Amino acid sequence: MNHPSDPSSQKHTWLPASRLNEMGRQPDPPQIHSEPGPQAPVPASVDWLVAGTVHDFNNLLVIIMSHARMALNKVPADSPARRHLERAIQATRHAADLTYQLLADMDRERTHSTYVDLNQIVVEVVELLEPELASRARLHLALTQELSLVWATPLQMRQVVMNLLRNAADAIAQPPGEIVVRTYEEVLTTQETRTFQGGGGLASGPYVCLEVQDSGVGMTPETLAHIFEPYFTTKSTGRGIGLTATLGIIYAHLGGVRVESAPGVGTTFRVYLPALADVD
Repeated sequence: MNHPSDPSSQKHTWLPASRLNEMGRQPDPPQIHSEPGPQAPVPASVDWLVAGTVHDFNNLLVIIMSHARMALNKVPADSPARRHLERAIQATRHAADLTYQLLADMDRERTHSTYVDLNQIVVEVVELLEPELASRARLHLALTQELSLVWATPLQMRQVVMNLLRNAADAIAQPPGEIVVRTYEEVLTTQETRTFQGGGGLASGPYVCLEVQDSGVGMTPETLAHIFEPYFTTKSTGRGIGLTATLGIIYAHLGGVRVESAPGVGTTFRVYLPALADVD
């Protein structure tokens, strides 16, 4: 198997993130189950970002509700504090109902699968996050030309790329660091699929790979073993749900993930998604 970064194996487009506008975008892939609406569609970059934010906000409300209930159970029945806690729980419940309604309204877009060009997804997310990432890292893209399409939900693919890029930036302790995003194709054997997170569930065959490599602090084997667990985080301000959600999305798309990391060296995430045959 050729190493994905070997220039002789596949054609890549190398460019720093600051030159994305020079790349030129490929035409949108054919859409399936499209239903024209009476109004102009919301730009994708806004729609998926709002949906992801609403989902994260709802998770925070669940945590607030749980702790408020635990506090209420410890407060004496005649305590004046009970009234304040009950009102806080009621307000949190109303907020949770609102977020549920927002997510329900977005459900059609969130679960809409179609032919997806992973290169296009990467470019869109990088353009959106570049101002945020620029203070921490120099971002470079190595995107394989004429990459096979994948059958996926665009909104969720954007969430995966966004989570991996933000995770890479957070890992850089002394800016500016380096982040490299690669796309390429590999044919996996049955033996190779067993080396993935969750192992054994992948079918052998052709895959499209998204690789995000950073020059950050890296992780010990002990930390690496827990990174996909809910609420596990090494960040002082982290919530520990980004990588868990990322893994769930990857599994839902019949894909897998490999992670390599070492302290002082950095971390590399490789996401594999089944490649589609030629699409007319």
